[in-house]
Amino acid sequence: MPSNKHTAQNTSRREFLVKGSITSMGLLLAGSAGWANPLKNIFEGKPNSKIAGVQIGVITYSYRDMPGGVVEILKYVVDSGISAIELMGDAVETYAGKPENPVKFPPFVPGQQHPQLTDDQKKQLADYQKTLAAWRTSVSMDRFKEVKKMYNKAGVSIYAFKPNALNANNSDAEIEYALMAAKELGGHVRNG
Repeated sequence: MPSNKHTAQNTSRREFLVKGSITSMGLLLAGSAGWANPLKNIFEGKPNSKIAGVQIGVITYSYRDMPGGVVEILKYVVDSGISAIELMGDAVETYAGKPENPVKFPPFVPGQQHPQLTDDQKKQLADYQKTLAAWRTSVSMDRFKEVKKMYNKAGVSIYAFKPNALNANNSDAEIEYALMAAKELGGHVRNG
């Protein structure tokens, strides 16, 4: 009497051949657009979050609970397998040498009210806004170019830049700064 083990092995080989043939045919029909770039990025150790022609990306806010600046954010993005990001202003501006805010705020928790500021804190904040506006209108774009290079080298494109410089209380010069910084980063400026 024939053993079941022999039959199971034949079935398994047949299934393997059929599935392997179907997979090979699918790869051939997909052509290079379907698989060359993802494979190239995998071999280069770079992320690729473009799926069926649709780019999947994240915003810096996705990593808000994790410590760090632009270098650490880049690591988080690459470790997540993401190849496109919308950078919020704080991390990039800090990297570029933004003056430090003298008024410290606790981490914002959705649903909680913003802390009430003392008169002294309000004055410090107003003075800081003037200092920040002056910095934005005179800052070199070299550090923004470095960020773009660093992200591109890792396989991550910057599709948008979202600085806190596009509000009604910001000057025209600050808005111009935001547009120039976004251009140097390789993305579009975004507000809201």
